Amino acid sequence: MSMKTLPDRDIVLIVDDVPNNLNFLSTALNQAGFSALVALDGQMALEQLKLIRPHVILLDAVMPGMDGFELCRRIQADPALRDIPVIFMTALDDTEHVIRGFGTGAVDYVVKPVRPAEVIARIHAHLRRSRSVQQARQALESAAQAAVALDENARVLWMTEPARRVLAALGTAAPDTDSEWPPAVARWVADSLKNGATEIGSGSFATETGIVTATLTTDPVMGGSLLLFKSESHKFNMSGVREQFGLTHREAEILMWVAYGKTNRQIGEVLAISPRTVNKHLDHVFIKLGVETRAAATAIAITRMQNQSTG
Repeated sequence: MSMKTLPDRDIVLIVDDVPNNLNFLSTALNQAGFSALVALDGQMALEQLKLIRPHVILLDAVMPGMDGFELCRRIQADPALRDIPVIFMTALDDTEHVIRGFGTGAVDYVVKPVRPAEVIARIHAHLRRSRSVQQARQALESAAQAAVALDENARVLWMTEPARRVLAALGTAAPDTDSEWPPAVARWVADSLKNGATEIGSGSFATETGIVTATLTTDPVMGGSLLLFKSESHKFNMSGVREQFGLTHREAEILMWVAYGKTNRQIGEVLAISPRTVNKHLDHVFIKLGVETRAAATAIAITRMQNQSTG
């Protein structure tokens, strides 16, 4: 069932097992110009979220049954909901519980007893940030830019349709919490994020139709990272690689498929040889290229693809 939104007003879903808290907050929010929806427990909130997509969620951390931490995890696991700002309300203001709240995907917290003016100010701040993110996404979509937005934990928040096509060419249709990134991309993203620089850097990956260049930067608006892909129409130059490195035709074929991110088993299936035979040929390729790893061999192959015209 598709989610609906109410017109004119921003919607705030309040989840709290204490009716007096719900009445107090919903009255304050309605007076401030919001449309306040209420839920007495986590399950009721999930039922609400099937029908209506709020702009912000105010969530009590401690509730019987499904607590706020579990509810927030479920919200974050749903691609249709995970970009809704979640603000925890809790009397547990010690560091352990604050960290736990942020770890489940919350963007902020307020300590009970809540002060309406503070809550409303925080809601306005997160709404501004959320709208900035939406505008950036719409701009990237309009420009047909292959882009993937990642949160602080490198989880996918959203991606444009061109990015889905690029990732499909690299080995997966839609990376998210339920599916895997192409291994080479996953390793590069993880390694790149370790340095924490604003301009993290770029990398290159081979596909069967050319090269994909990836650029990863931190995004102060989203609080995470933005991964941009650009495809180039360079194909693997079999004859050039054979001549430069003294490879046999079979060795050049195997290097090409390694550059395309294929495993030994996959290469064996394509070439109708055993994975063990693939590995033996690959050992010879490593020796001739003067490298010891698949990653190093791939880097040389991609450089060759970029620097020499299709042959």
